[in-house]
Amino acid sequence: MNIFTFLICILVNVVKSQSSDIVRAKILASQKTLSEKSDLYVTCSTFGSKKHSDVTVYLCHNGIGVMKQIQKVDDSDTPFIIYRVTPKDSGNYSCVYSAKEYEPSAVKARGNKIIEIRVIENFAPAHLLLSGASTVSHGAEIELLCSLPYILQTLGGCGSVQSYLMRDGVVCQVQGFDVERREARFVVKDAVPRDSGQYSCVVRPSQCFGEDEERLTGNNEVVLQVNEAFPLGLTLYSIVAVMLLLGIGLWLYRRDEVISCAKRPQTDENAVELQRHTESERQLSDEQGESFDEQGESFDEPEDYGYQNVEIGVVQTYNNSVPVYDELPSLGSSDENPTEPLYATCSKDNDLV
Repeated sequence: MNIFTFLICILVNVVKSQSSDIVRAKILASQKTLSEKSDLYVTCSTFGSKKHSDVTVYLCHNGIGVMKQIQKVDDSDTPFIIYRVTPKDSGNYSCVYSAKEYEPSAVKARGNKIIEIRVIENFAPAHLLLSGASTVSHGAEIELLCSLPYILQTLGGCGSVQSYLMRDGVVCQVQGFDVERREARFVVKDAVPRDSGQYSCVVRPSQCFGEDEERLTGNNEVVLQVNEAFPLGLTLYSIVAVMLLLGIGLWLYRRDEVISCAKRPQTDENAVELQRHTESERQLSDEQGESFDEQGESFDEPEDYGYQNVEIGVVQTYNNSVPVYDELPSLGSSDENPTEPLYATCSKDNDLV
């Protein structure tokens, strides 16, 4: 028990000795409100209070030391930089110094002047409410309400900041967020299937949304017109109809070409050759007709049109017809075949005897 009391007394004496050794200093800051991930610049000043010696200057956050630097005897101002601040860095800042050097976290004190530093977050998650059913038809209008349940801290007291409507994690609309009413309304007009997805809303308090930002232009503008697409079925029917019309037109064209070729006189070499061949056949036919007429006159004399005995090698004609043979094959002489007759007899029944 006596040992425990002894340790407490030692600790109290150390705190008293440290308190007597810590001297308050002044703090200066060029910017008290800044956006997230920016750098905080502050200066601790010992002007008018430091003795002619080197001291250790401490930057305190909410009464606890967070950073320290050695200040030379000839200096009175010591700058501190906190890089890429976050909302956790918001709070009260002050400066102290001491002739002794301590760990920053062991210094618990406040300076002559306290300043409040406010770090504004870049993006604040907001609540999104869908007005109407979650399933709509093509061409419908969709309204979404983005809101915050708390008062939003902004840079420079902006009355309207940027808010973003996200679809599947990608920004699809940017709208001004009313800081006083703590809400923003988004409208999706003429909804199409590609507008389907998961929507969310975030607010950017570190970026003011002025009236002059509602219309921004670049170096040039291009005009893009999107026409209404035809349904797939109608497009297929149109293609089939066009192909059918082309087929009918091609058939009519070929038919007219064939008719015109038939009516057009033959003037090429084939036509001339065909005409010559036709005339030759016609002349030959006329000559054969005359020959047949002459033979017909000689056949008019005999009245008996029956068959007659003829010698071998003689052409036999009957009924005004074309000769059967121009020349009969030789059957040989009587010396070689004495038993064979030299002639044959024909009956009216066309039987050889």
